[in-house]
Amino acid sequence: MGHQRDTVGSDALHRLAAEQDQVLSRRQLIALGFSRHRLRDQLAARRWQRAGRKSVVVNTGPLSERQQWWVALFDSGPKAVLAGLTAAQASGLEGFRRRPIHVLVPDGGAGVPPPGVRLHSSRSPRPGDVHPLLRPPRTIMSRSLVDAALWEPRLRLGAAILAAGVQQRLARARDLRELTERATWSAARPFYLAVLGDIEGGAHALTELDFADICRRHHLPPPTRQGRRKDAQRRVRYLDAEWTPWRLAVEIDGAPHLDVLHAWADMTRQNEIVLATDLCVLRFPSVALRTDEGTVVDHVRRGLRLNGWRG
Repeated sequence: MGHQRDTVGSDALHRLAAEQDQVLSRRQLIALGFSRHRLRDQLAARRWQRAGRKSVVVNTGPLSERQQWWVALFDSGPKAVLAGLTAAQASGLEGFRRRPIHVLVPDGGAGVPPPGVRLHSSRSPRPGDVHPLLRPPRTIMSRSLVDAALWEPRLRLGAAILAAGVQQRLARARDLRELTERATWSAARPFYLAVLGDIEGGAHALTELDFADICRRHHLPPPTRQGRRKDAQRRVRYLDAEWTPWRLAVEIDGAPHLDVLHAWADMTRQNEIVLATDLCVLRFPSVALRTDEGTVVDHVRRGLRLNGWRG
């Protein structure tokens, strides 16, 4: 017990360290009555370690990802919160690279960013934009996703972040759209509003968003996304895109569809739909949307015209 008190300091300090993944700011230590001399003793004995400019970790060893988040916040200022892609990942978003750490600070509070940290200043967040309970402090998921997209210079990756947030059931498309409408400062705002319109229409996969954009640019009629059909066994099936008046549908196969078992399952699903309806189903690999757009458009246009479209 004595050794524990020497290491942690006090019950209050122990509780705070547990809440903050063993990371404390020097200001917190002083407020808890922990003298500078005692801090130097702990560091000299290598029971604790310095981290960043303003933090101490009350154990040794490599810093975990969560500890790095705390260090970034303490180094960025007293009102800093995790934001953008970092906040979204901290709250459960999967599938994206984890560096750098994105931190939001009040307008005018962004100084020299700590190493590995990208600072963003804003007159926001509004009162409801910061989660009241989660630790480390961070923006709510919808705000995090929209910021991540707007701060991302590659529009395609920004669209992927928004689509993934909805697909993983972490946010609602309409909430993302409302927040994007507030971002009048962003030149990318019209693009993301169009993307979110597609997501609200049912295109949760980025390949489906690409296809919807192709249809717009080539003046093809807008398809219904994730259209419901019953197959020959009366099971409900979903199609990536469908034009009901012209009995045409499109399925877009991403990478998971390329192995034999997935491909056969997809073919079986398509066959069951065709056997139960008079629907023509075209299939394209997702890579074709990026590398052979002309052929995709030609096939869709011909399929529509064969069934009566006169556009």
